Amino acid sequence: MPATVPAGHPWLHVAIAAGLLLPLQGAAESMAGGRTATSSFSVSITIRPQFRILESRPIAGGHEYKVWTNMPSAQLNGREYRFQRVGENTLSVPGALIELAPDTVPPGPAQQGS
Repeated sequence: MPATVPAGHPWLHVAIAAGLLLPLQGAAESMAGGRTATSSFSVSITIRPQFRILESRPIAGGHEYKVWTNMPSAQLNGREYRFQRVGENTLSVPGALIELAPDTVPPGPAQQGS
């Protein structure tokens, strides 16, 4: 008659733990080059396009703008303008970037009756 071991016996827990750990131990030892490790790390940064008009002055036939941008080119009024460098640039545009119709000019201060 086979001997039975009660479920709460401490040797049963040891046997189960040893049976679970042995295959893992063997797999770890059988790896070739077990003393080397490799890893990789990747960072992705998204920079949104920026275009700022710093200064505007009229010139013959248009306007000259001092702009700051982080792009190599910009599309203004359907025309592409290329810059020599990213950062502050001077841009000559025929006409104006923002043109107001004569009727949209805000009225001056109201004159009071005399």
